[in-house]
Amino acid sequence: FDVEVEWWKPDGSNKKEMKRNFKLVTKTLSYNKSGMKRLNSIVILLIFCSVSFSIIAQRQIVSLDGNWSFCVDSLKKGLNDKWAKNGLPDKLSATVTVPHTWNIKKETCHYWGWGWYQRSIMVPGEWKGKNIKLQFNAVYHDATVWVNGVKAGEHKGSGFTKFFIDVSKLLVPSKKNIITVLADNS
Repeated sequence: FDVEVEWWKPDGSNKKEMKRNFKLVTKTLSYNKSGMKRLNSIVILLIFCSVSFSIIAQRQIVSLDGNWSFCVDSLKKGLNDKWAKNGLPDKLSATVTVPHTWNIKKETCHYWGWGWYQRSIMVPGEWKGKNIKLQFNAVYHDATVWVNGVKAGEHKGSGFTKFFIDVSKLLVPSKKNIITVLADNS
């Protein structure tokens, strides 16, 4: 289980980045003085287009690795008891460090079934109106994700593949938000 959050806003306001990218295009123009002017123009245009795209898409990636609450749910009570909304039961929970797998612990090395992860995060006010996605680098085997008790999405039958969940409309800026993940390795 490994996750990070990223946000970006297409505003093109980073002038320093624009200036650096313009220098890259300028150097390419002065370097490409050969008889193949038309081909060089196409190459330069492609470079300029890709540079321009990087100016528009500014993003920040924040790792959510670290301490999470974790709970084995061998009786599959978490859905009925609404753990995503009400929180994981204190008596059954432990703090783990994500990235994490429960199969490395002696007591759960042969456990196949449900495991719940939960963490609160403070979302900065400047994230308001931005596209925010949770990126999961791996959850074996199935994952269901909630934000503030609302189901945000799921990823089924894919094992260790990277996936994204759009949480732009579910996170509340300038507030504490709860992310809950149900992992099922059965």
